[in-house]
Amino acid sequence: MSNPVIVPPVRPYRGTRANDAWGSGLFLASRDGGSRKHLGRDFVSVPGDEIPAVFKGRTSRAGFAYPDGKLHSLWLEGQDEWEGWRAQYLYVALSADAIVGIDFQQGETVAFAEDVAAYYAAKDPTRKMTNHVHLMLIGPVDPGIYLPTDLVIKKDLTA
Repeated sequence: MSNPVIVPPVRPYRGTRANDAWGSGLFLASRDGGSRKHLGRDFVSVPGDEIPAVFKGRTSRAGFAYPDGKLHSLWLEGQDEWEGWRAQYLYVALSADAIVGIDFQQGETVAFAEDVAAYYAAKDPTRKMTNHVHLMLIGPVDPGIYLPTDLVIKKDLTA
């Protein structure tokens, strides 16, 4: 698929989380003092906002964002033209229909935004976090595009 288009992961769309007292919600922002990178993007939300399926897919896993079990996660596996794609949502309360193994059309509501700002306020009330939903996408990528350009592959050795 060339140039896939997802629907915004929060309805209504309010933009993306930039910087707040807890850090940046941008893709590849530094985390834990630079020891890791943020592998998704955070989308501004209000608790209870609808979370649509960003593409056509099936719910494949539901769980918790953190070990304490207070905030939730949901995985969506792409179907049809989205085959091979996966989406991970964090800080979402599942809709009644979003049990594992249910198919959703792009744009159908799969969850509702949770109050991640309140969760972090309980940890440190002096620091404010922008409420948001985290979305990470994993898609089919050709590993060959990451090889050095001067590398010549003479033949497929598995044939």
